[in-house]
Amino acid sequence: MRILVALILLLVAFCAAAQNMDIYNDCPMEGEVSQNNSPARIQQLEALNRLKNRYTFPSAADYNNSVTLEAMLADEGKPDRNKFNVNQAATIEGFIVYAAKKGSKETCNCKSTSTYFTDQHIEIALTPDEPKEGRTITVEITPRLRELMRQQGIDWTHGEIQNYVGRKVRISGWLFYDTEHEKDACSYNPEKCGDVPGYNRQTCWEIHPVTGFEDITEEYLHTNAPINTDAGEERLIFSPLPPPVAARTSNAKPLQPMEYLILIMLGGIVGTVGQLLRVIIGLKKAADSGEAPDYKRTTLSLVLAFAVGGVAGVLAAINMTDLETIDKSTLLAFLTAGYAGTDFIEGFISKHKVIPPTN
Repeated sequence: MRILVALILLLVAFCAAAQNMDIYNDCPMEGEVSQNNSPARIQQLEALNRLKNRYTFPSAADYNNSVTLEAMLADEGKPDRNKFNVNQAATIEGFIVYAAKKGSKETCNCKSTSTYFTDQHIEIALTPDEPKEGRTITVEITPRLRELMRQQGIDWTHGEIQNYVGRKVRISGWLFYDTEHEKDACSYNPEKCGDVPGYNRQTCWEIHPVTGFEDITEEYLHTNAPINTDAGEERLIFSPLPPPVAARTSNAKPLQPMEYLILIMLGGIVGTVGQLLRVIIGLKKAADSGEAPDYKRTTLSLVLAFAVGGVAGVLAAINMTDLETIDKSTLLAFLTAGYAGTDFIEGFISKHKVIPPTN
C-alpha cells in the first residue's frame, strides 16, 4: 500500500514537472547567446531571451488595462523605452496584416531552424489595409506557448495563424520591449518614419509572448453598420474570410494502442538508462571503498526505473497526437524520471521500512 502511495506521489510530482518548460527542445530560457560578446552584453541578451521565453499566463492583476493598440502606436517619433512595464500584460485589438510563414533563426530559440520551434512574427494594425511596415505593432507566438496550446487541442502553428491575415483579432500577452530593434524603430529615428527602407517599426514595444488569441471579426462586423457605395449598394466595411481555424480544437486522431505501448516501452527503456547511470556510479563507489555490490537493490532500482519511465510514457501519451512530436525534451523527461523518480521511491521505501534494509 505504501509503495502505491509513493507511486501516486511520484505521478503527481511528474505531472507538475511536465508543465515546467524552463528547458524546451533542449533550449534553456536564456537561449544560446554567442560567448564572443562581452560579459555585460551576454547578460543583457540572456535577460531579453528570458523575457521572450516566458510561458506563464498573466493573472488579472498583471494586466495594464490602459494599454491599447492606439496607445502603443501613439507618440510617434519619441523615445518610448519607459512607456510601459515589461512585468505587465496587455490586451489589444486590431487587424492582422502580416503573419510569417516560418520563423527565423534566433538566439532565444537556440538558433533552431525548425518552424515549430521558432517564433511567429505577426503585425497588428488599426485597419486591414495597413502595409506590414506601416503603423503596426509586432506580436509573437513562441514555441513554448505553441506547445502549451497544442496540449489543450488548440493549433497555434504558423500555417494555421496565417488563416487570420486580414481578420480582426484580440491579442493578449506579456508586454516586451525589444532593444535590439531601436536602430530601425521610428520612436528612436523620427526622421526615418514613413516609407524609408529598413525602418519598419513604429515602436520596439511588443506583445511577446502571446498568451491569448481570439478572432473578433464577426463581432466587429456586427457592431459596424454597412455603408453605401457610389452605386448605392450596401457593402460591409470588411469582408469576412473562411471560418477561423486557429482557435478550433485539433481534429487529430488519438494514439492507437500500439503507439501507447511504444511510448510506454520507450519511457521504460530510457528511464532504465537514466537509473543505470546512477547504478554505475554506485557500483564504482562500492568498488573503490571495498564494499560488496548490492545486486539485489541494484536489480530493484532498475525494475523501478522501468516502471517509472513507463508511467512517464503514459503521461506523455495523454498529451500527444502522434509519435512525431517526440523530441529531445520528451526523452530528457523519461531519463530524468528514471533517475530522480526511482531515487524518490527508494527513499520513501527505506524511510517507511516497507522492505528490510540490506547489509
